[in-house]
Amino acid sequence: MSWIEQLRQAFRIPRSPDHQTQGSSLSQWSQWREQGSRPSVLPSVPPRPIDRCVNCGYDLRGLQPCAKCPECATLVLESARRTPVLVRRRKVQLGILAATCALLVFATEGFHPFAVWNCVPILVAYLFAVMILEKARGLWRNVDPRIKGSLIGFVVAAVGVTLFAHIAWVTDLGRVASASSTSGLLFLFLPIYSVILGIVGSILGLIFGVLVRAVCREHE
Repeated sequence: MSWIEQLRQAFRIPRSPDHQTQGSSLSQWSQWREQGSRPSVLPSVPPRPIDRCVNCGYDLRGLQPCAKCPECATLVLESARRTPVLVRRRKVQLGILAATCALLVFATEGFHPFAVWNCVPILVAYLFAVMILEKARGLWRNVDPRIKGSLIGFVVAAVGVTLFAHIAWVTDLGRVASASSTSGLLFLFLPIYSVILGIVGSILGLIFGVLVRAVCREHE
């Protein structure tokens, strides 16, 4: 089954008799939008149904691709077209942030296996954020407050502790680097401590998100 057929079934669109012979393009859709008529085929969109508006996050489930978002008047099909691009863009942005944090680690320790080991909390935080963004279709506003709080708690605790330890080592804050000849062993156990603290922060963030969600529901 082609993705066009999957999309038709997802949105309950009747089959067009000549859908196999006609091409589809965004220019045809733009022409339909200007003339106010519906094209016989749909332009290229991802095969998965879109449940949120790419601009405002409004729930689009149950709407036809030719419909508009009731909140901001963005075409449902436009959200379908832009969502994969938005997800990729968010991944790149998160990747740049993660790479920046990793560069601080390598600048402090140099390029050796211990530096790679100390980047593990940053990698875990990056994968956690990407997984959440995938489900939210690239829109932070679509993320449940509980999940958002959990993510923020993990990132602040795990990545924050990792970066703080390296900055303290470089600046010799509290004589972290010069207090003992075995001070470097800190970096052997630092990723383990960071991940454990990240889990604790994630739980606290989840609890905070539950409270925020309850308060928001009371004021709806």
